[in-house]
Amino acid sequence: MNYVLKLLFLTSLYRCIYNNASEDINSLITTGVGDSTSECTEISLEASCKSSNDFYVVEKKKFGGNDFRTYTPTHSNIITAVNYKKHSVWKAQEGEHSKFVRIRDKGGKERIIVIKIISDGSDKEKTFKKVHGFYHESGTIAVNIKDKGNDDFTFTSNVANKNGENTYTPKDNKKIALVFSKSFLSTAQLFWKATGNWYCTKVKTTIESDNLVKITLDTTDGSNTSEVVLIDQGDGIWIPDKTVYLDIEKKGNAKNCKYSAEITNKNGSYTYEPIKDFDIIKVSEGDKVVWESTGDLFCTKVTGKVESDKTTRLRLDFKDSDGKKLNRVFCIYEGNWIEGTPDNNNL
Repeated sequence: MNYVLKLLFLTSLYRCIYNNASEDINSLITTGVGDSTSECTEISLEASCKSSNDFYVVEKKKFGGNDFRTYTPTHSNIITAVNYKKHSVWKAQEGEHSKFVRIRDKGGKERIIVIKIISDGSDKEKTFKKVHGFYHESGTIAVNIKDKGNDDFTFTSNVANKNGENTYTPKDNKKIALVFSKSFLSTAQLFWKATGNWYCTKVKTTIESDNLVKITLDTTDGSNTSEVVLIDQGDGIWIPDKTVYLDIEKKGNAKNCKYSAEITNKNGSYTYEPIKDFDIIKVSEGDKVVWESTGDLFCTKVTGKVESDKTTRLRLDFKDSDGKKLNRVFCIYEGNWIEGTPDNNNL
């Protein structure tokens, strides 16, 4: 699992929406975090939100003659992840955070998101653009495995009699940041998205009996290299081998997980645990993502609290590469799953 980067958790989000109109907006905005972020609260920014709340101030401003919606964290909050609805845009790596994000939303078709990232005392801007609903950094490329080559990459194939391999190689040393599949009039399917400084240098698909059975990615961060092998878990979900993408709506039908429940009169609890030698790397409720690993942290158990036949809270137990154990609680907030406060990790 050395192909993934270190995870930074989103903490302390479960609070009430800020609605005190008498408080001056400027007094809410973060003015600085000093040399250390240890006293700051990490938050996840939902870039589809159009109004200020307890976590960030939302304003309309012009940049380069274009209208943008801007987000500035309040008080000691720092942004460590940016999402747009169910799609991940950016996640901070170790030592990174953001204090300013702006989005240009032009009819949803030409949306770009600009994130000011602070790292080691310096800052830089990264611009992310949308491709079929997914986001990747400007200057990188997205590979649609249905394409037979274009200005960004070359396509070669040795497939014969419905068996063989297809290879996609970027031109001019371009960096692949997205790998997906999109046929005409079909919904795009995401296979892989770059995180941190890692990117892909070659994509290879394996075809057996005219079916896609494996995707192999050569990845690097410029110094280290890693081969990522993706397989189909079922239902069109592609994940690294020996891992689990858990949808809590599957109950006893969850792949490669053991499910148990104690529910009476539509109230109670349930648990999921991966089978031997497997790790959970993503948890969702249908298409609502609860948690997704971007590093050396893996989920070993999911416990759900059920009230009136609905899951209202989830506790995820984790282990890191050193065997250290910890847990986090997630709650529903404005229709999305967010992480609860560290002092409230009991269901």
